Amino acid sequence: MDRVIDSTKDESTKLSMMVYTMIPAATEDSTYMRKLFGQFQKTFLKSYPENEATLKGLVSVLDMYAAGNIEPIPNVLDSVCKRQNRSNPKATCYIDYFWLNVRNIIHEEYEHPFLDSLFLACVRNTEKENLPCLTSLAFFSRGNLMSSHENKPDYAGDHNEKYELLDSAAQYARLDGNEILRMKILAAHGRFAGLEGKFRKCQEYCLEALRLATHYKDSSTLAITYTMIGIVNLEMKNYKESERYSLLNYDLALGLGDYPRIATACGRLMELYDAIGDTAKALFYGRLSV
Repeated sequence: MDRVIDSTKDESTKLSMMVYTMIPAATEDSTYMRKLFGQFQKTFLKSYPENEATLKGLVSVLDMYAAGNIEPIPNVLDSVCKRQNRSNPKATCYIDYFWLNVRNIIHEEYEHPFLDSLFLACVRNTEKENLPCLTSLAFFSRGNLMSSHENKPDYAGDHNEKYELLDSAAQYARLDGNEILRMKILAAHGRFAGLEGKFRKCQEYCLEALRLATHYKDSSTLAITYTMIGIVNLEMKNYKESERYSLLNYDLALGLGDYPRIATACGRLMELYDAIGDTAKALFYGRLSV
């Protein structure tokens, strides 16, 4: 996502990607989150100075989230929302997407009435204000949320809905000309399809995501696509193809010096060689996976 933020000349795309990236950054790297928020604040206030008080509310929510202090966040969000300056429709779109993204994470139930209405309002308003990157991100966040709730044993919804949401996300990313975001969406689409046993669909999306990841040299998407293509080919008994992509994944992890990823890649190779009866290689990679 940094590549999009740094390279784009379009201010709306830059702001959209900053808001999207800030949420996971809050738990993964709070220093980076603060740096990103500083960039967002500077860019945002240049166009929308009337929202300075709202931005103070945003950063307090991010700090609470980074500290794992989740319980008070809904009340803080509601309080900041009530005081939010909504005089500029475009500025309101960014703030509303931020609320949507945070609430997607903290709400335990997918079918939450407020969350549903906030998502629909976010899509409607970003379309109206011609902010396709932000519309794409709203669909992408919703699709990811849908997937996480499908794993609950009592879930009785439509398992195809997340794919429809991700398809919409990819279409708006293309409309925005944002190929890196589209790449991330396609990789998520392929991963979900692979985990549900939709192997050909998984390959279709992962191969397109891989093409883009190779072009943009995006290591995290390369790892996801190499892994998923290796897995589905193993499941389909296409052992040569599975070996090819599994070794590419191993080499990538080795080159990055990412030891957890190396161990995971070795575990995949152990499964592959065990399946084809190459005991020596299965044992070799099995030892490396520990």
